[in-house]
Amino acid sequence: MPAPPERRESGLFERRLKVVLMVFVAGWAIVTLRLFVLQVVRADEYREKAQLRLIKYEKTLEPMRGRILDRNGRVLASDEPKWAIAIHYSMLKPHHDEYDDLLAEELLEDSKLLERHARNLLRLKGVTATDQNLTDDLIVYLRQEVNARWVASEVEAFWQLLSALSAEQSREDLRTRAADITDRIGRWKAALVTREALGEKEAAKPQIREETQCHPIITGLDRQQRIDAQSRLRQRFAWLFDLGAVEVADLSKREYHQAKCLAHVVGHQRKVTPRDVTERPYRNSGDLGGYRNRDMKGESGVEHMCEKQLRGRRGSLTVYRDERPALRIEPVNGKDVTLTIDYALQSGIYDLLDKAVSQSSEVPGGSVVVLDIPTREVLALVSYPSYDPNTYRSDYPELSRDFHTFPLHFRAVSRQHEPGSIVKPLTIVAAHSAGLIDEQTRFDCQGRLDPNMNKFRCWVPAGASRSIHHGSISSEEAIKHSCNVFCFHLGDLFWKQRGGPEGLQLMSEWMNRMGLGLPTGIGLREEAYGIAPSPRYLWDNRPKHPAQLSDPLNYAIGQGEMQVTPLQAANLVATYASGLHGPVRLLKHEQNTPPTSLPVEDSVWRIIRRGMYQVVNVTGGTATSFAKLEPSPYVLCGKSGSAQTTRWITEYRIDYHDGDGERSKTVSANNGRFARDEFVRQMMPEESVPCDQAERIRAELRDSIIRATPAAKWPAEVSEDRRHSHAWFVAFLQPKGADGLPDWNAQARIAIAVLLEFGGSGGKASGPVCRDVAEMIIKEFPRYVAAQQPLAMRDR
Repeated sequence: MPAPPERRESGLFERRLKVVLMVFVAGWAIVTLRLFVLQVVRADEYREKAQLRLIKYEKTLEPMRGRILDRNGRVLASDEPKWAIAIHYSMLKPHHDEYDDLLAEELLEDSKLLERHARNLLRLKGVTATDQNLTDDLIVYLRQEVNARWVASEVEAFWQLLSALSAEQSREDLRTRAADITDRIGRWKAALVTREALGEKEAAKPQIREETQCHPIITGLDRQQRIDAQSRLRQRFAWLFDLGAVEVADLSKREYHQAKCLAHVVGHQRKVTPRDVTERPYRNSGDLGGYRNRDMKGESGVEHMCEKQLRGRRGSLTVYRDERPALRIEPVNGKDVTLTIDYALQSGIYDLLDKAVSQSSEVPGGSVVVLDIPTREVLALVSYPSYDPNTYRSDYPELSRDFHTFPLHFRAVSRQHEPGSIVKPLTIVAAHSAGLIDEQTRFDCQGRLDPNMNKFRCWVPAGASRSIHHGSISSEEAIKHSCNVFCFHLGDLFWKQRGGPEGLQLMSEWMNRMGLGLPTGIGLREEAYGIAPSPRYLWDNRPKHPAQLSDPLNYAIGQGEMQVTPLQAANLVATYASGLHGPVRLLKHEQNTPPTSLPVEDSVWRIIRRGMYQVVNVTGGTATSFAKLEPSPYVLCGKSGSAQTTRWITEYRIDYHDGDGERSKTVSANNGRFARDEFVRQMMPEESVPCDQAERIRAELRDSIIRATPAAKWPAEVSEDRRHSHAWFVAFLQPKGADGLPDWNAQARIAIAVLLEFGGSGGKASGPVCRDVAEMIIKEFPRYVAAQQPLAMRDR
């Protein structure tokens, strides 16, 4: 039975009411959810946006990078004040309508700024009287004209004036510079913003800091240039400065003072990469401590090693739109770093090395290291040739392709070579300490280890046809005469009496005890550790020919896989002189582990030192004619070394095919991979090529290469059977006693290592350089040798 009309109407009303209530509740829920999202979930985002709207502009205050000083306080590197004209990121972009609208709005809102701009315009028109009516009329006119289009025309006029002020850069040059900055920031943004944060539209991409800041467009202004540029720009466009669209930024330029002789030690800087920024190594210093895209960072030498101390922390200046005072956070300048190196000594040795290298047509370069023996402080760390760090960036293409002299190589710490005879005292120390020989042990040198074999010979004097015959010889005499055969016998004893590879392992351990094959502790990233070959090393690097009898024989005279840097060689001779081994120091105030004694008897050290004394000061020594000091209160005790080596490849011939057949081209390179890269670089079209096409052209050029073969070597001599050698000489300065002989009770303070690449005879080539360095120290820097202290162990 159908319901009565009254009940039907009541039910319909209830249903409608429910629908209305549901719609109301749903709407309320949506509003509530939206409010929750706005006020809770995205509160920080909107708070930040609101805060940004209250900020008129922000300015970064850059710190001064710390100075690098020598041990006497001489400035080697410092930040010198420079200035730049910096322009807001939005003004650098080709289309910046939104920013033009914002500038127009801010100019119209600030009546004082608008009036000041009107007065500036009248002044430029020659109206000097303070006619308020003219000013008021111009203000009325500006209020009618100021909009995004007017701002765009004013900005273009600013660019024209800026290019007129910069005689070396046209408007087109400035456009290119601006495009480079915006492109770089775009790449930064792509690297820093995660994929999830990007929406379908550009507007959805979060803004990064660099998009809200000014960026240098003209840099390197000195004080007068800054005053001239700022006054002329402000005279016409003061409103752009006041709104934070343009600023004169306080920058600095790293200057290296007379530092060519120290270029490798001090090092240089480079611009940071996106990876440097994302890694944020200084996040504990807050946002102002991290890297930003315009920053420079230490790339090599002390600049890199002491980056944390040198870099400082930036400050900031925030100017608000409301009545709040500006917020200024002062920058914190970097700390100075003092080196143990004496600039005057370093410079003098560099000149000596320059003279020595220039006297030989085959020597491409060399290095000299001077250590203070008791503290192991580095007094000089010279690599030759060098470069000017102030023009490093512009000179780099040429410097990096010099495969004759390698001026970029930090020879003193990064170039490792076979040490030759300078390790013979080490071999003798190891043999004595291992109980293989004693003070009475003698071996007979007849020019060869085995008379029936032509291998393992003693050294051959220049111009001679056969090896030296030393006859019956002791440890001390073996050092004096640099007898190979004596050391071959020691290597043979290590192998045969200590279980073959186990004996080789014992030799390697003694090399390690004296610092070979290990870092010296200097802390430079360029340092090579050398090689102290062990059975494990040979198994890893020479699996088809593991440890065998010939290995300890070669290592006993510093040949084979054994490798040493000049810095390690200097520390080695410091150990010979003192009986102590320890890490070297480059930073003056750095806490360092003091040298420690080695498990070697005093009598063994006496043999080593007397042998090295005879090398230089007794007739028959290998360096008596080349390294002996003139009458002096000190004697030079040294050891020469001639390490056989192969010639360097300096050029490659690239055979390639093109449309007309097979062709060839010669390029400067020292290995096949670099030769191919250089060929592609030289063959690329000179005109600019779009990126997508450039990659294809490079691939085609690389595919066209048939072969790459060495075309030239250094030294450039014809005879292939000639053996080339690097010339080593290591020595220490020992005070004389009243009798004119070495006073072995006095402590030697100076250790010297000299290396001339392809110098030939160590005594003949490097000995005179070592002697000249020693004489310079004695005469010009007596404080480094004068303070003698008695040794804990007495060698008399």
